[in-house]
Amino acid sequence: MVIPAHDAAEWIEELLDSVLAQDIAAMEVLVVDDRSTDATAELIRASAAEDNRVVLLPSSAPGGAGARNTGAVAARGEYLVFADADDIVPTGSYRAMVDSLERSGADLAVGDHLKFSPNRTWSPTERWHLFDHAAQRTTLAETPALLTGRACWNRVFRKSFWEGAGLAFPGVGHADDIVPMTRSVLLAEAIDVVPVCVYLYRERAGGVDGSMSNRTDERSFIDYLVEETTCASLVATASPAIIRQQSLLVLDADGWVHLDRYLAQLPEGAVVPDHVRHALSGLLDELDASVLDEAAPHRRCLFALVWSGRFDVAAEFAAAFRADPMDPRHLLDGWVAALGALLDAPALVPLDRGALATDGMLTAFLHSAEAVLDDDLRPLVEAAGDVLRRTPSGGDRSELLAAMRRAVLTGDLRAARRVSALRHHAPVVVDRVTPTRDSLLLEGPAPSDRLGDSMRFTARSADEVVAFDLQTGDGRWSGRITADRLPPTRWTTSVTFAISTIEVEVPLVTARMPLPPLDDEHLLQPLSDRRDGWRFLVDRRSARTLLSRARSFVRRQRTSRDSPPLR
Repeated sequence: MVIPAHDAAEWIEELLDSVLAQDIAAMEVLVVDDRSTDATAELIRASAAEDNRVVLLPSSAPGGAGARNTGAVAARGEYLVFADADDIVPTGSYRAMVDSLERSGADLAVGDHLKFSPNRTWSPTERWHLFDHAAQRTTLAETPALLTGRACWNRVFRKSFWEGAGLAFPGVGHADDIVPMTRSVLLAEAIDVVPVCVYLYRERAGGVDGSMSNRTDERSFIDYLVEETTCASLVATASPAIIRQQSLLVLDADGWVHLDRYLAQLPEGAVVPDHVRHALSGLLDELDASVLDEAAPHRRCLFALVWSGRFDVAAEFAAAFRADPMDPRHLLDGWVAALGALLDAPALVPLDRGALATDGMLTAFLHSAEAVLDDDLRPLVEAAGDVLRRTPSGGDRSELLAAMRRAVLTGDLRAARRVSALRHHAPVVVDRVTPTRDSLLLEGPAPSDRLGDSMRFTARSADEVVAFDLQTGDGRWSGRITADRLPPTRWTTSVTFAISTIEVEVPLVTARMPLPPLDDEHLLQPLSDRRDGWRFLVDRRSARTLLSRARSFVRRQRTSRDSPPLR
């Protein structure tokens, strides 16, 4: 095991305790001191005095890469594993990966990991689904998601594979593990995936003393761009699926993180230097731009601006996402300005501008318009309306987004604010149903007073729409559905809000309450469709004839006679 350590006195003992607690007796722990100026070396010597598995080595070259390479060359074991001096290795991690390699004979095993800071813990791997299930002797061709995790510390390498593949860490100041980790999954003939957390990465703030992955300075950004461009070149001859995975990793994850952090540290109005633009363009030239529409909207927009050469707008857009969330004017203005700039720029990459306007700008208005005063909202809505009129509709994913589009296009500030407020109450919930023979009384929690007065109940069949009045009061709404207005069939329900000049229809859902079947005497049967988000439905039954009622009466009498007496 190899641990590079530089001024890690605050954390090195905690890491060593977690490493030495692993269920692997025959283990050498090589701690390579990289010019520490604090008590790191003394603490390592003390640990070595208590456990002879710990060995302190001086680094043969400065930096984390040189320290890792020093340890990898000195390591004598069958397997090779790395850890950073400020992190934690959960109990059983190495045993899980080594056992998998012993069974499979694969070249390396990779496990899941979590990141943690003083106030939260999170999974950076969940979105890629690599660790949804175990796999043995898979390959990058079979599992392109192996590209997504490129840290060196959540995997165990067979030492013979590491040496045979000529793997080593490049002498760069930042992102020194992404190239060797990319090469390792490209060259490996067999890889095991172990779906357990094998590593806890301590996220520290950026700057000189922060986590290396959080550095924001220009030199670190250039290092990342150079290393990432090398990774993209390495996969250039691989399958389209692997190239797409690499491109999406840059555009929707690692690349966006580094670009966003770099732009955030620029002084307001600063110009991105030509050498940074050149390095960034070199990376973008290696990517499959067709995956851009798959990235999250704000990441998609940021890279589209960079691709179009609008670094000035990109910097302002990145800053808008760091503005005070209690004052969303900057965020809305950032979206409007960014979309306007993209519409004015030549289409250098395939980008669905309509989808971006919907997924990004309209969604931002939906989540924020209610918090903006009319005088501030008016110019934003006017500018957003100009953008929408120049943009083909990307297809609205919800009734609320469609309503916000209409409000923005018509310049209806009142509607924009109230549609934004309505998102807190959509879908509308029914939590009580009281049946009679020919009606259902529905009740549920009401939205705010300014929205509650505009509600009405709507029932839809294949080719018919029937509306019923609703009443609100004391924080509740209620309404009665009557069988005489519904022809026999199944009806889907919703609630329509009349807001200023527009109407918004949102689903009516149950509160996951039981809806027991009613007997044949009831003309309306309430139902809940779990496959459609617990959508509230109504079955309108046909009225029973006199003959059918008589037959039902006879059946009940026979059942009563055949039943044993109660004792």
